[in-house]
Amino acid sequence: MPYTHYLSRPRDASRSYGERVRITRLLDFTRARSVTKIEHLQYKQEFMLSYLEAE
Repeated sequence: MPYTHYLSRPRDASRSYGERVRITRLLDFTRARSVTKIEHLQYKQEFMLSYLEAE
């Protein structure tokens, strides 16, 4: 019974799948952006330390 119900509404099933894909892509994007932001801050900190040591 749930199998035929799933087949009778393919549009709803594909839409929910698309929403899931969009949400996971959004999470991956924010995760990658936060990682690069942290790496950038660490690089900036190291650069400032080397700059202060040089003077």
